[in-house]
Amino acid sequence: VIYAYPNAMQVVGTYETFDSEKLAYESVIEVIGENPDLSGVYINTVNNASACKAVEDSRKAGELVVIGTDLTRENMPYIENGTMQSVIFQDPYRQGYNAVKILYDVIAGGQRFGPNNYIKPDIINKYNLKYFTCYS
Repeated sequence: VIYAYPNAMQVVGTYETFDSEKLAYESVIEVIGENPDLSGVYINTVNNASACKAVEDSRKAGELVVIGTDLTRENMPYIENGTMQSVIFQDPYRQGYNAVKILYDVIAGGQRFGPNNYIKPDIINKYNLKYFTCYS
């Protein structure tokens, strides 16, 4: 998308947090501080909640579009209150189930696997969150 619309969006950086809540929080604080015209943040880690806390502590909740990855008990309140607009849900339960089933089918059943096994991601927001709460 970025390449198709080169003037529509600018990526200001990629920040590695090593799945650390503290680093995620600090990175978001830093990005917001260094980019006063920032319009959105994408968090591709389990640390959505600490990143959302940084957005709230920066008084940018409701101003920034915040997109996260996966649904957790910790990030659900941020979806409900609008700090985080949505998450890309990858269905970790289905991923694990499919992996074990495929392995069993190949080893025990002699079936061939491949070339791919895709899992459709869902976009979760405050309007459809209630349908996914059993996953958190």
